[in-house]
Amino acid sequence: IKPSLTRDLNGTYTGTKGEDLILSIAGTGNPHPTCQWFKNNTELTVATDTRIEFKEDKTTNEYFLIIKNANPDDMGEYQAQLTNAAGLIKTKKSKVTIQKQPTFIKKPQSITVNQNDTGKIECQVDALPQAKVTWLANGKPITVKDGYETTYDMKTGIAALVAKNITTKHAGKITVRAENAAGTAEETVDINVRSAPILIKPLMNTEVVTNHDVTFTCEFQSSPQATIKWFHDGKPITATPNKYDISYDTKTNQHILIIKNTTLQDNGNYSAQASNELGQIQTEANLHVIYAPDFVSGLKDKTVIAKETVELIVKVAGTPQPTLTWLKAGKEIKADEKKYSIIPIDKDGNAKLIIKDVNEEDHALYSCVAMNKVGSNQTDGHLNVTAPLKFIQPLQDTDVINTQNGTLTCEIQGIPKANVKWFFNDIELKSTQKQSISSKQNIHTLT
Repeated sequence: IKPSLTRDLNGTYTGTKGEDLILSIAGTGNPHPTCQWFKNNTELTVATDTRIEFKEDKTTNEYFLIIKNANPDDMGEYQAQLTNAAGLIKTKKSKVTIQKQPTFIKKPQSITVNQNDTGKIECQVDALPQAKVTWLANGKPITVKDGYETTYDMKTGIAALVAKNITTKHAGKITVRAENAAGTAEETVDINVRSAPILIKPLMNTEVVTNHDVTFTCEFQSSPQATIKWFHDGKPITATPNKYDISYDTKTNQHILIIKNTTLQDNGNYSAQASNELGQIQTEANLHVIYAPDFVSGLKDKTVIAKETVELIVKVAGTPQPTLTWLKAGKEIKADEKKYSIIPIDKDGNAKLIIKDVNEEDHALYSCVAMNKVGSNQTDGHLNVTAPLKFIQPLQDTDVINTQNGTLTCEIQGIPKANVKWFFNDIELKSTQKQSISSKQNIHTLT
C-alpha cells in the first residue's frame, strides 16, 4: 500500500533560539514507510549536522525531526517524504523561523560616580530577531540634550549608556528596555552621583521682635550626605537648651536653626556650612532683632527763668529707630524759625526740643512720643517758667484836692503773677467803701 499522510506539516512554524526545534508528521503504508527530511530541498543527515536527530514511533505512526539548540541558521523551508515499495508521498513545505524573546545575558549594574566624571552602564542582550534597545532616565526617554550617549553592537548584543561630566541631575533610575516581535525585557538600575554640596534653598534675611523665637531654614543636596555647621558672626553655634535648637527634617530635606527668646545680642550674621569629602558650600543671612521704643533718659519737671532758651532732652532706644513727636499740653509742636527747634535723634539716641525766649505761655506739660512698627512709648515733664518781680511803673507822689478821689497805680511784672498788698503807714489796706483796690493784668490800682 502506497504511503499516505495522516498528519501533515503546518505551513509555518516558529522555533525558539537555544531550544530544540521539533517537527513531526504521521503517516501509514504497507510495508511500513521510511521518512526522509529536507531543508531547502536538501536532505538532512546526521553527518551534515550532529545536532540533528530522527525519531520514529511505530505505535503512533509518527515521524520526528529534532534539531537541538536551534539557531538562526536553522531557518528555512522544511519538507518530509514517506517512501515504501509501493511508492512515496511528500508533505507540504513548512517555513520555519527562529525567534527569541529578549533576555539579558549580562544585566546592567547600578553605578556610583563622582560629579564631573564619566559614568557608564553596560549590558548584553540576546534576542532574535535583533532587539530594539531603549534607555529611560527616571521613566522618560533619554536625549542627547540630557548629556547621554548610547551605543549598541548588534553582533555582540552589547548595549551601553555613557554620561559625561556627570552632575546631580543625572542621579536616579535608569531603565534599559529590549524588545522584538517575541517579547520585551527590561532592567532598572541606579546612577548615584557623589557630589560636593549644592545649595538648593538659601537662608533668608529675617527680623524678629525681642523675646520671640526665630527660625532659619536652608536646603542642601549632596552625596555622600553633608555635615552641616551653623555660625553666628563666624562663631560656631551648638544646640543649647532654651537658646539654640538645631534639627534636620528628613521629609523636606530642610536644615533648621531655631533661636529662642531673642535678645539684642542675637543680632548679626548667621551662616550654615555644608561639607563632605568632595567640597563645601555655605549660605548666610542677617538677623535683625527689633524692639519697641524705650526712653533711656526721659523728660523731667524743669523750672526756667523767663526769656531764657531751654532745651528738653531725651535719650531713646529702639529698633527700627523710632520717630519722635513733641507735644505741649497734648498738642503737637511744629518746628519754626522763631520759637521751636527740633533736633532729631543722633547716633547716640539723643534728641532735643529747644524753646526760645520762654514766657509764661510756655508754662505747660510737655511730652515726647516715640514710635516704631513694634510699638510706642511716651515720657512727660512739666516746664515751669519764673521771672523775678519788677516794678515797671512804681508808685508816684501824688497831690490831691481835699474831698476829691485820689488814685495810686503801679505796674509789676513777675512770674508767677505777683500777689499785691497795699499799706498805709505800714498798715495793710483792704477794699472798703472809702478805698478800692483793683488789679488788671499787671496794673494795680488803689483809689
